[in-house]
Amino acid sequence: MAAGAVDTTDMTAVLEAPALQNDPRSRLATEAGWNGFETDEFRFPEQPQSGKTLARRSVELGGLAVLLLLVSLGLKSFVVDTFRVPSESMSPTVQVGERFAVNRLAYRFDAPAHREVVVFERPASAPVADDLLVKRIVALGGEVVEARDGTLLVNGIAVDESEVPPTVTTEDFGPVSVPLEHVFLLGDNRGASIDSRTFGPVPESLLVGRALIRIWPLDRVGGLGASQAD
Repeated sequence: MAAGAVDTTDMTAVLEAPALQNDPRSRLATEAGWNGFETDEFRFPEQPQSGKTLARRSVELGGLAVLLLLVSLGLKSFVVDTFRVPSESMSPTVQVGERFAVNRLAYRFDAPAHREVVVFERPASAPVADDLLVKRIVALGGEVVEARDGTLLVNGIAVDESEVPPTVTTEDFGPVSVPLEHVFLLGDNRGASIDSRTFGPVPESLLVGRALIRIWPLDRVGGLGASQAD
């Protein structure tokens, strides 16, 4: 054999040696038809990723995409802030500790609308400690709202409350006439919510912004029901 040449026969013998018979890499090489150093293109096959790993990476990438989208939108058209839910009053729409993005400029350009989820400053008459609260708009200025036999009515017409679980019961109240430039707010979790039934209609001037999308935790990234209803 010429000086410097590689004896591929010896390499094949090495792969077939008893000490390497149980080595998965040598078996893969043999099954793939690798014979010594006849080719430099051989690659050991990549191990398939588990479904759990793929799912975790998908969630991480999805969350990153959402955050990048929010930053992009915030730079282009409006200011986006985040809000952490302090209580169970909006459960199960948003749970305690979850975070969602808020369009802080929404009501500088648009009027409030039915069924939107909003963040607002605590009214002086509200018996709660938090400075910012989150509820859903159920009635607008100039409307009459009430609950009768467990059904929410606005101007005498039953309201679509598909965001509220069927197990939630709205105790009777009202009727309440909502002043102009005010909104009537209720929590989705009626039994655990201190809202306009307690502190009355809220001036639109106290609205901080409209909820856009839940951003945390990552496995619950998504919309908030009819938070952008017309």
